Amino acid sequence: MIRLVTPFPSWYYTTLWEWMQEFPEFNFSDHGPKSYIEFTEEMERRKERGWDLYLVFWDSLPIGAIGYQRMEIQGKPVAWFRGICFTREVHGSGLPLEAVFEVLKRGFEAGVERVYAEFFSDNIAIAKFLAKLAAKDCDMPGSSWRAGQLVPYLTVSITANDFRGLRRSKDPQEHTDTPQTLRTHAR
Repeated sequence: MIRLVTPFPSWYYTTLWEWMQEFPEFNFSDHGPKSYIEFTEEMERRKERGWDLYLVFWDSLPIGAIGYQRMEIQGKPVAWFRGICFTREVHGSGLPLEAVFEVLKRGFEAGVERVYAEFFSDNIAIAKFLAKLAAKDCDMPGSSWRAGQLVPYLTVSITANDFRGLRRSKDPQEHTDTPQTLRTHAR
């Protein structure tokens, strides 16, 4: 059983930092924290700004974290994922999908109209993962520095309407309405 805990207990920062080290090429840009101390300071700043950071448990075992920021863009309630990180041990298990699905459900039930996510374009796993949740390419190209190289990133969004359609299918893993741009990047 998946359980989401927010606010994120600070005594789990070490665990999250360790998970992020499992795939550092996808979790850190050159602008991100360079040390555990910088990381904890950034997490505290995010809390102060009102961002939600969920600690995800499977039964009593911590398995991941989801960062989520609500805001308004042109008067419309939207949100951004500000990090989705799960221990390598649960990748492919369906547990991360279930947890992110629950965060989306809560956001849309609270009135959010669209949830955005950005990720490095070479992160094939997250492209496939978000496509299962009805993510569509926003055609908002960008880039960031990683290891001294300029790396493109993708921005995708999930609308409340697309999510409602996904919910009717009962199983987010069976969702097949994937945009061509995500299919291309997810190969």
